Amino acid sequence: MPYYKRLGLVPPKRHIKLPREKAASYKGEGLHYEHVVTTVGFDRAYSICYHLRPPTRVTKVEPAGRVSVEAAPEMPLRHVHLKSGPMPRQGDPIGGRVPLFF
Repeated sequence: MPYYKRLGLVPPKRHIKLPREKAASYKGEGLHYEHVVTTVGFDRAYSICYHLRPPTRVTKVEPAGRVSVEAAPEMPLRHVHLKSGPMPRQGDPIGGRVPLFF
């Protein structure tokens, strides 16, 4: 049986709205934002955190560069088993991207 530990203000049940003052809230919505934190899925221990601002909000967007691609000659479509696992890893997550389909 799981045990629960409550710290701070939490709703009476899990996964329901937790209101707050609209004047002090993010964009005047009047809600706390729920964020479920887990490391191995929902069949093990997890935490439900309530935030004052959305934890997933985007703070900055900038271009990541361009990748030149060459089009293959037009051929009829056919089924393909794409084995991308053995492809060598290179560079950082942005500069090391390899276009597979476009």
